Amino acid sequence: KGIACKSRPKELTRWIINGRYSRRGNEPRFGWSELAIFGKSFVDWWTTLKQSSLEPQRHGQGRKGNGWGTLDVSGKNGWFSIVVCLKWWGMGLGEHREDALGFDWRHSVNDVRCTLNKLVSYNARLGKTV
Repeated sequence: KGIACKSRPKELTRWIINGRYSRRGNEPRFGWSELAIFGKSFVDWWTTLKQSSLEPQRHGQGRKGNGWGTLDVSGKNGWFSIVVCLKWWGMGLGEHREDALGFDWRHSVNDVRCTLNKLVSYNARLGKTV
């Protein structure tokens, strides 16, 4: 089982269907307008993943028994997909990662990093390896 595919960026879906990194040249190439659309698509997907995963925690009914729901997924269909999207977005920004054009990307990288750290800490307290 992998991370929810509902509302994930279409470029990620295409990349998975085409064999991920097993085929050369399978990564998307973005112009500026496509990169902006991809960035928004990623942020929307990430927001949906976080909300669907953490919402039950707010109501005291954790999914999968731990409250992390759809985000507690490892492997090539788990966090790897999230990290790959951030990589593509950052590579597309190039030298603009550190200026105003890269603000949303930097914010997303930090949010993903913080969320993953919390998940790893939670699982470590349970004695579960990720």
